[in-house]
Amino acid sequence: MLLIIASSFFLAGLAEGIMDWLQFRLPLQIKHKWVFHQFWDPRISWKNKWSYSTVTPDRYEKFLLSTTVLVFLTDGWHLMKWFRNRFIDVALICLLSYQLSILYSILFILGIRVLYGIGFYLTFKKLL
Repeated sequence: MLLIIASSFFLAGLAEGIMDWLQFRLPLQIKHKWVFHQFWDPRISWKNKWSYSTVTPDRYEKFLLSTTVLVFLTDGWHLMKWFRNRFIDVALICLLSYQLSILYSILFILGIRVLYGIGFYLTFKKLL
């Protein structure tokens, strides 16, 4: 069990390292386009979640939930963030399962994730 926990945190760290590399280093290192450039380059990958009207300046989701629950399917940065969070969830479920059943551990993590999402939403969408 400890190996799963340690491995999960290691993999979460790798995913976060890729997130930072994509955000801060990749734009400095790009010399040419590569396969899936639109997905990995943060300077343009944001376009993967939005569609624009040719008549009005309005934007709308490119596909159902592309800007919320399924945002991890739109670009590399969000995919790595999704992996980082899932690896941390696995580690927490393993830690909690020592005290709680697996079912209660998963329900607890889901509750924590909902609270985390509410905090993010209030900060990113309402306060800032």
